[in-house]
Amino acid sequence: MQDILREFLEEGQRMFQVVPFDFFPNPEEMDGNNGILPLFYTRWAASESLLLRSEEIALNLDGVTDFCGKIVAVRNLLGEQLLPAHFSRVGNSFAQSYYRPGWEHCYLRDFGDAFPEIKRFEDVPDTPGNLARISAVLTSRLEYWRHHGIPANE
Repeated sequence: MQDILREFLEEGQRMFQVVPFDFFPNPEEMDGNNGILPLFYTRWAASESLLLRSEEIALNLDGVTDFCGKIVAVRNLLGEQLLPAHFSRVGNSFAQSYYRPGWEHCYLRDFGDAFPEIKRFEDVPDTPGNLARISAVLTSRLEYWRHHGIPANE
């Protein structure tokens, strides 16, 4: 019985290594700022060098001011999905803990808490101030994660 359980858990861990964290919407079908969650996370992760193509992402987003243009730039580099394969080993381990529910902290909950005045995620304006607001939360979660070790399920 223990072998079956161990194999089941190992298969689950392997599955999470290929399941997308999120999706970058098709710009032609976007409603509001749909895609703000993965865009802000990607921009922050690039600034922390947690992505394999961090510098390239930062360079391609530099000077792009409109939200749709940012989504297009990221899609051109990463495709339609934000995947575990886009991250460094540490970046992926953190994203597995934080972007997915299960750890004591979760990106979706923190994002909502960072913008309590906004009813829907896609209504959060894409502004430098809002990116800085969520980046501060993300950085504090990363530091907490680093200092408290990787959760047992990692």
